[in-house]
Amino acid sequence: MPASASQTINNNTASTPITRYPLQLEIATVFTVLIILLGLSLLWYNYQESKKITLLAANDMFEQIGELTAANIQELYRPAEALVDLTAQLAVTESPALQERQSLLNYFFESLRLAKHISSIYVGYENGELFLVRAIRNNETIRQSLRAPQEAVFVVNSVTIAEGKPLQTYYYYADNGMLLGSSESQNTDFDPRQRRWYQLAEETSKQITSGFYVFHSTNEIGTTVAQRTPNGRAVIGADITLQELSAGFTTQKTTPSSMILAFNAEGILIAGNSDLAIPQSLDKKPQSNSIQQTHLTEINNNVINKLYEIYQSGTTNGEIGISTANQSWLGYITPLPIRSGREIYLAILAPQNELLAGIIKVRNNSVMISLGLLLLAVFAAWLIARRMSKSLRILAAEAENIREFKLDTPFSLRSHIIEVDDLAATMAVMKSSIHQFIEISKALSAEKDFDRLLENILMEARKVCNADGGAVILYDDEKQVANVSFAYNQRIDLHCGGTSKAKVPFSQITILSSQASNLVEHQVVINGKTVVTSDITNDTRYDYHYMSERYDRAEYRCRSILSLPLRNRQDEIIGALELTNARSKIDDHIVEFKPEIVSYVQALSSQAAIALDNRRLLKAQKDLLDSFIQLIAGAIDAKSPYTSGHCQRVPELARMLAEAAHNSEAEPFNSFQLTDDERYELHIASWLHDCGKVTTPEYVVDKATKLECVYNRLHEIRMRFEVLWRDAQIEHFKKLAGDAVNKDEGKLEILLRKLREDFTFIAECNVGGEYMAPERIERLENIGSRSWVRYFDDRIGLSHDELIRKQRKPAKPLPVTEILLADKDEHIVPRDDNGQPYGDNPHGFRMDVPKNAYNYGELYNLSVARGTLTAEDRFKINEHIVQTIILLNKLPFPKELRRVPTWAGNHHETLVGSGYPRKLQAEDLSVPERIMAIADIFEALTASDRPYKKAKTLSESLRIMSFMRNDGHICPQLFDLFLSSGIYLDYAQQFLSPGQIDHVDVDQLMSAMTA
Repeated sequence: MPASASQTINNNTASTPITRYPLQLEIATVFTVLIILLGLSLLWYNYQESKKITLLAANDMFEQIGELTAANIQELYRPAEALVDLTAQLAVTESPALQERQSLLNYFFESLRLAKHISSIYVGYENGELFLVRAIRNNETIRQSLRAPQEAVFVVNSVTIAEGKPLQTYYYYADNGMLLGSSESQNTDFDPRQRRWYQLAEETSKQITSGFYVFHSTNEIGTTVAQRTPNGRAVIGADITLQELSAGFTTQKTTPSSMILAFNAEGILIAGNSDLAIPQSLDKKPQSNSIQQTHLTEINNNVINKLYEIYQSGTTNGEIGISTANQSWLGYITPLPIRSGREIYLAILAPQNELLAGIIKVRNNSVMISLGLLLLAVFAAWLIARRMSKSLRILAAEAENIREFKLDTPFSLRSHIIEVDDLAATMAVMKSSIHQFIEISKALSAEKDFDRLLENILMEARKVCNADGGAVILYDDEKQVANVSFAYNQRIDLHCGGTSKAKVPFSQITILSSQASNLVEHQVVINGKTVVTSDITNDTRYDYHYMSERYDRAEYRCRSILSLPLRNRQDEIIGALELTNARSKIDDHIVEFKPEIVSYVQALSSQAAIALDNRRLLKAQKDLLDSFIQLIAGAIDAKSPYTSGHCQRVPELARMLAEAAHNSEAEPFNSFQLTDDERYELHIASWLHDCGKVTTPEYVVDKATKLECVYNRLHEIRMRFEVLWRDAQIEHFKKLAGDAVNKDEGKLEILLRKLREDFTFIAECNVGGEYMAPERIERLENIGSRSWVRYFDDRIGLSHDELIRKQRKPAKPLPVTEILLADKDEHIVPRDDNGQPYGDNPHGFRMDVPKNAYNYGELYNLSVARGTLTAEDRFKINEHIVQTIILLNKLPFPKELRRVPTWAGNHHETLVGSGYPRKLQAEDLSVPERIMAIADIFEALTASDRPYKKAKTLSESLRIMSFMRNDGHICPQLFDLFLSSGIYLDYAQQFLSPGQIDHVDVDQLMSAMTA
């Protein structure tokens, strides 16, 4: 409390005058004296110690320059190291084919565009070939040395080995990747295996960095980052020139006379900012890769000579001092992080007088200024600190919370100081906005459903703006139209598109026509403008009639609007976000969209556009994958009429049964739940369950009779010549015999009748409709043992493979006695895999492998007990599931689709281990795999488009499947669900002909298990 300088206080006992002062003044006086005394002491001390501090600061500066230079060099090498490491993992880098190597071009071009410090990237192969991509970057010396056209931005140097000789070809590409031309040279002495970088990388699986050497094609001096591929067939390399290394030194000079230089352990000067003898390239190619560079002792500079002496004494890291006759120098030495196999050191040198000149002047001035400001600072600091310290401490703590993203707790602080109060209010809004923005971004990024994402984008933006509603408009750049994909307005009950499933009632907007240039949609989607309007009814800048059609009603009008473009990562506009009628939170009146809200929504729209574009891209990729899968399945179905439509109907049947199991509450399906990812996984597995049939020969799949095979019809024509031969003989002998022939006509008739009967029997056996009992096989062998005489050579006019099989046995001189039905050695086609078709068998296949690939023996094929297929034929057909598993396991399925090979490849397994190809048991088969088995069997039984069988009715097909259930071939619970849910009938009404749909006694079929 203020008081007079002197005040007398009286009381009843004594009257003693004292002098009183306010506490604020006493504290101020004490602190003022202390600050003045402390300030004078510090100024005196500072004056005495300033020189020492300046020198220490100089040393710190040198150390910082060294660290910065080291960091810059790390940044120089890091893109090359990352690029080499990533490229080494690409399987295509090891391809021997030039066309496959050229598939890397766009990848290499983009890498060289982004990594400006990398002059070239290349692949050296173990056979001496090379595939190199170099960026010219307006370097006329390189352009001339490589004879590149003026428009060329990239040069590809391909060295291939043709007939034992290296063939070098240069390809010149424009910046857009277009090939401009090429030049070819058959004589080249370049062999990547002789280069040091290749040899170093070949010796280790880790990444290496070579020493400095002369680049072969450009004669530049530089270093190489290299790494061999995982199997060691190739080495990936990236070049960094010495010019790039030296360029960073020039900007680090501390004083006009300072020097920054790099040298190796032998004292060879490598780089620097002084006018020293540092070659950046060689005009002529040297006889070897060595570089004739300057040694530190060869430079006519006493400071550098002294530097080398200090280095030789063992100082390789730390501060140094150099004194010459003229002046003293301060310096710093530090190793550089260059992994070249030898140490590289950085030296920074500066004259002491230049370092201290400016600081001494500043020091003297600071003494005078400090004295004047000292008194003012005492009072100002005392007053401001007293009023602000508490609020500032709170704000600092809140700022720390924001920095650590602790955003859940709301923040509120008031202060009488305007700036502190405003700062507190701003920080509260900032914290809330950041929290809300992060939560919205997380929600948008996590949303997988495209329609729900559209809805979330608009609803979150609407919530931020407190708007009535709006729309998300997507632009179709192919059709050049804009479509409203989702629209919402709570005031007029508008909710269409998105997850509402309600059809959007608005017509598409053609926004590129000449009449559409003034549309607000054109300004946003085409011109990229953000349009903010307080009242569209009074705004004449743009045409709002489409917007009015969307929102205007009898008792409602659209007034304020905010429409902004949605831009993807490529800064392409993919649509617009539209908000209407912002409301005041106080009185609910329509207001204009505030600038801070517009900025916030713009940031939100950027996140939304990226999320939206990501989902569109993922959906497009998913649609493309589905199209490829369905294309493959369609091709398999079209390949043979014996599998017509199978691959396309099984997915539908599998989906229906899977959904029934998902919805069932009965045991054991009450715990079976399918996610959307698992539904898609089953969808792909069912479409690809027979993809291995692309490798199955058609003639095996389509084998309708036992003797049907790939056949050279020349044998049939030869037999006609045999018949003509005999006809000629018979005619001749008839004329000679005359009347004697007629006497034996009765015997001839008996013989001919026997031939007809025997051929009829063989034809019946060939169809495979009846079981071949032992007595039928015996009759077949008796018929086949009849002999006939061949007069024509059966080894001419044959294919190469058939002739080789014939030549296993020597030819007999004509005429040759043959038997009617034979199993000849030439009918055997041996396996070409030594009986090991599964190799190392990583998938655990357990199918019995027949001895031969094919057996065309006539008796062997006619003796097949049931059907038309031999063991070899059956294996070849069953092998399709082996190929399905092998092919699908080669595909890089993402985590959520990794079970596709298993689900697709186990539909021929049974619950009792009698299936193929792995003879799995019931405990090995999941519900989706069991579903696939039932869908595959039911479709095959009921298919009406197969030429080899008559379509079975529903009751007949289900009766057969009930037997399979009883035998443990299919899952009994799933089969009962298949019956009880009526899936069989739903499927039949959709895919079967009316004649196949008959009455099915479901109760009898379901009880047959226990009967």
